Amino acid sequence: MLALNINNKEIKNFYKQESDRIKSSFIQGMKEIKEMQSGQRQEQDLKSFLDD
Repeated sequence: MLALNINNKEIKNFYKQESDRIKSSFIQGMKEIKEMQSGQRQEQDLKSFLDD
């Protein structure tokens, strides 16, 4: 586990925001993988994904 002590409020808020964003993306990605494995979601190419 990494511990980080940040005394600058702006940097602390930025780090927390980015950390939360990355965590949310990871969790969402794991859900999508499970949906693909169960057949609820189909694989698609990047262009189709971005068009949606």
